[in-house]
Amino acid sequence: MSLVRASKDGLATPVVTEEGCEVPIVISPHAIVRRPIGEVVERTSRLTGIAWTRLCSRSNVAATVSAKRVFAHAARRLGYTGSEIARVLGITPQAVSKHLDTRPTSEQVDLVDSVVRELSGLSSVEEPDTTWGTTFTTYRGAQRNRSAMDRPGGVT
Repeated sequence: MSLVRASKDGLATPVVTEEGCEVPIVISPHAIVRRPIGEVVERTSRLTGIAWTRLCSRSNVAATVSAKRVFAHAARRLGYTGSEIARVLGITPQAVSKHLDTRPTSEQVDLVDSVVRELSGLSSVEEPDTTWGTTFTTYRGAQRNRSAMDRPGGVT
């Protein structure tokens, strides 16, 4: 798999090699390549010990709610939106927002760090730097700078 810029006509040309045909992934200047959200569900399920069917259900058992909170925080740190997280968990975006607003326990923080570390290939996971209204999100070794003006609602 290779990342290429789109040509002038907006297409990426497949390349035939000895191993077969390789179709490049087209990137844009501010794009972030994310893992499929199913991988986040699988890792969260494995690390928390909660079956993915329970994780993605409307269950409100304490252990399941804790696993949902871990998933929500991990998925958010990997760049998924609240709506995408809500769709997977089978809850409303407002409920996802409530999960994200609730401070995770130290055990949940460790699980979130483990999920993010496994999926992003990082040796260590750092909290976002919110100095001067700028957030730096690290994913697969690359940094993305997102100013407060880019966020919904702008600067508060």
